[in-house]
Amino acid sequence: METKRDEGARGGTRPLSSSLRTLAMLDEIASFNRPVRFAELARKIGGSRATNFQKLITLVEAGWVEPNAAGEYQLTLHAARVGSIAFNQVGLGKRMHPIMEQLSAELGESVSLVVLDKDALYIIEEVLTQDLLRVSYRVGTTMRITDTASGRIFAAFISDRHRQDLVAAGTVLPDAEIIAAVRRDHYATSHRAEKSDILAVGVPVFDAQQRIIAVLSIAGPYDRVNVAAARPALMRATSRFMTETGGWKPWGDAWD
Repeated sequence: METKRDEGARGGTRPLSSSLRTLAMLDEIASFNRPVRFAELARKIGGSRATNFQKLITLVEAGWVEPNAAGEYQLTLHAARVGSIAFNQVGLGKRMHPIMEQLSAELGESVSLVVLDKDALYIIEEVLTQDLLRVSYRVGTTMRITDTASGRIFAAFISDRHRQDLVAAGTVLPDAEIIAAVRRDHYATSHRAEKSDILAVGVPVFDAQQRIIAVLSIAGPYDRVNVAAARPALMRATSRFMTETGGWKPWGDAWD
């Protein structure tokens, strides 16, 4: 039942019922967690097939949904980009910050939370030590996918469609062996670039729909970062966050 508070929040203006029904279809498409045929979608929603198809075409024209070669419909990268921004707006970084502070204190290294937007990696939250302050490893910094721990993890766990789109846009991704290893081990380290003395270790953060939303990583001098100690600490920290938020843990309770 609608409350007076609901009415006040929108200044007495009634929402468009047709828009609400179209957005409800968007939610239904997302609930499949895979591409879906219109017939299957229409059966689940019920009602007029013609009206349902009109809603679907509206979402396609608006850039939220796209057909694939198999005649199925799926969310576009626009949906992924908006989702990434939404996580920032609801305070993903702020929610992670206490965990990041504990992790930094435990390992004595800088900790960063990284998201992927389009083909760029962005640091959205951090806890820095003096070592990383020196190299301007700051919020807003962008990084390459190929050589970074965060980039390797995103390359391994994003959808096949997202990966194909990145390749089509000319983005260089890690090779297949690296991606396979990251999928198996659920962590990655950065490639030691020429003149770089920083080593990063990262693990994925997933939402309840099994989608990667961020990477939690630590970074410090090569001669000091202990990967064998950093990985379990990162896994425990990430598992704790996903337990609190209902996120997917592909490794189960192994790191709780």
